[in-house]
Amino acid sequence: MKKTNTNLYNELKERGLLYQCTNEEKLKEMLESGTPITLYEGSDPTADSLHIGHCVPYCILRRFQKAGHKVLVLMGGATACVGDPSGKTELRKMLSKEEINYNIEKIKNTLKVFLDFEGENPAIIVNNADWFSGLNYIDFMRDIGVHFNVNKMLSAEIYKNRIDNGGLTFFEMGYQLMQAYDFVHLNREYGCTLQYGGADQWGNIAAGSELQRKLNFVNGTNIELVGATNPLLLTPEGKKMGKTEKGAIWIDKDKISAYDFYQGIYQTPDACVKMMFALFTDVPMDEIDKIINENIVLAKKRLCYEITKFVRGEEDAILAQNMSENLFTDGGNDAPEFEIESSAIESGISILDILVQTNLCSSKGTNIELVGATNPLLLTPEGKKMGKTEKGAIWIDKDKISAYDFYQGIYQTPDACVKMMFALFTDVPMDEIDKIINENIVLAKKRLCYEITKFVRGEEDAILAQNMSENLFTDGGNDAPEFEIESSAIESGISILDILVQTNLCSSKGEARKMIANGGITAKGEKVTDPNLVITSADLDEEKSILLKKGKKTFIKVVVK
Repeated sequence: MKKTNTNLYNELKERGLLYQCTNEEKLKEMLESGTPITLYEGSDPTADSLHIGHCVPYCILRRFQKAGHKVLVLMGGATACVGDPSGKTELRKMLSKEEINYNIEKIKNTLKVFLDFEGENPAIIVNNADWFSGLNYIDFMRDIGVHFNVNKMLSAEIYKNRIDNGGLTFFEMGYQLMQAYDFVHLNREYGCTLQYGGADQWGNIAAGSELQRKLNFVNGTNIELVGATNPLLLTPEGKKMGKTEKGAIWIDKDKISAYDFYQGIYQTPDACVKMMFALFTDVPMDEIDKIINENIVLAKKRLCYEITKFVRGEEDAILAQNMSENLFTDGGNDAPEFEIESSAIESGISILDILVQTNLCSSKGTNIELVGATNPLLLTPEGKKMGKTEKGAIWIDKDKISAYDFYQGIYQTPDACVKMMFALFTDVPMDEIDKIINENIVLAKKRLCYEITKFVRGEEDAILAQNMSENLFTDGGNDAPEFEIESSAIESGISILDILVQTNLCSSKGEARKMIANGGITAKGEKVTDPNLVITSADLDEEKSILLKKGKKTFIKVVVK
């Protein structure tokens, strides 16, 4: 068996292409083992072509294939008949089966830009209509539907917009069951153990991993399916990229000229240039940082050339590059043309009319220009506004939040957002920021927490919170926040699930059970394995307290009054 590139995990992390994962340690182990795995990414063929924003997952699959892993591309011939409600405010347009099949055939050819469908390790295209069309509805609901909790589904972020804007149909709720079953089916048929997708698909991806875990109990199996996401390709305003004012940046050559493709890439916001380089090119990250920091205009020109070459070939890249340069150096000899009737010129045409007709200006307007400017929104990689954690808002007012909780709230900043937080809230020079992030992201986040806490709350609070956080790891949690509980509750015994919810370590008993099942809860320095565990006075230390820990970073000391 041919060995794989064991550096792929580090490459994904370095290029910012791994955002969420159901079990990152397991993923790291899989990718560093040298043994090929099978993974898939699924998408619904709702159009007959792909634009640049659609292609983020395929760029990641390309890296897996180049590293020696087996790639499956799932075309949602069945799921497209339902429509994914994730992030949508209204029911998706329903396509006919004929439209869906036509789109699949068109997209297959586009995918050849990213993946190799021939040779020793060809990518395989599968269509979930092939297995869903033969399933019996009642059998499917008895075998699969029984494992899905409706309350949990309704609380998921992916359904929020649909619920807030008039309600969610039962039809749409079936989508998550179908996508989860896809993962299980591909594992059975192809040995697929990893699903990758965009951050907006996290709920559906995690559902597949969770479904297999529940089926393990039923079937007596021990299969782990790992789900992972990449950050979404978003503008600083939180909109998905892939379109410009002139329209979509299509991958298919017959839908867009080389020049318009190149110019479409040039419209990439400065803040997104690094991510575009990381996704669509193989330029090393240290070189990317260097060219961006030296000259953003030259960096964007390099980006346009590299992506145009990758998608359309070197000839088109050189052509588009030359046309773009000639517009400035040779008086526009290669400029795009706009045809106008000779009669309009003979009778004379207003400069205002011709500027609007050629789309150089959007309206006649006035000649007075008021200049406005915006800053990028502070967004997580899945497009949510930052400022809140699972424990609540990160308030500025000292009377609303402790120094420790403020510091820890900043520590929850996603890795991909650390640079922006440094740039916004500190005066640390950008070259120093890049250096500390590239050297050690954990130390970089600790520095970020200290700097922002000092800026907002003062140096004394910053030192206090920093010391408390460090002591949680070095002194067994002596400085952990305290939660008081009545002695009568402990004497009669209190369920571990109840105490996890009361202390806000978990938002619900369901989450508490899941954390325990995944080994994420520790009491008295030992992992809790039994969700039915009851805490009594016999479990308390000499200070009449018990230290609980969630994950690696969140502690709380339960103290009996």
